[in-house]
Amino acid sequence: MKQLFFVVVLTLLGSVFYCQAQTLKVGHLDQKAILQNIPEWKLAEKQFEDYLNMKKKMLEDKQKSLQAMVADYETRKQSGTLSPKLEEELIVKIQTEEKNFQQLQATAQDEVNSKEQELTAPIQKRLNEALKAVAREGNYTYIIDVSEGFVIYQDPAGDVSPLVLEKFKTIK
Repeated sequence: MKQLFFVVVLTLLGSVFYCQAQTLKVGHLDQKAILQNIPEWKLAEKQFEDYLNMKKKMLEDKQKSLQAMVADYETRKQSGTLSPKLEEELIVKIQTEEKNFQQLQATAQDEVNSKEQELTAPIQKRLNEALKAVAREGNYTYIIDVSEGFVIYQDPAGDVSPLVLEKFKTIK
């Protein structure tokens, strides 16, 4: 029993000494700030914003058309100029248009998401390549993105943002 205890203690001490022998190097960066310093990112943001506004305008126009159709139906119904057959046809038409509008909204959302991915993925890929290169070259064990605000304290000397930005410029 004493021998087993002795072996366990030696194993634990050995692992502690082994862990202390390895150096831990941690850096940090602000990915959002880096992206704001990349002209391609700013262009992608502008293109995405233009695309998003175009889709919003298209949906707003379709919604106005649908609202006008409903208002016309209600006006005609209140005035008593609708035959039962025509009223039924208008209701079916409005319901169909509402369904089409909902489908159009869903499709537009998918298209917006795809466009954002199309515009930003190549830049994100290059940024990740630059980050990995800086980590390898600087022998960093970890690089933490502080742009989300979860880090309580960071030593400015550990900021690798300028290194990553410079490396990004070399990656095509």
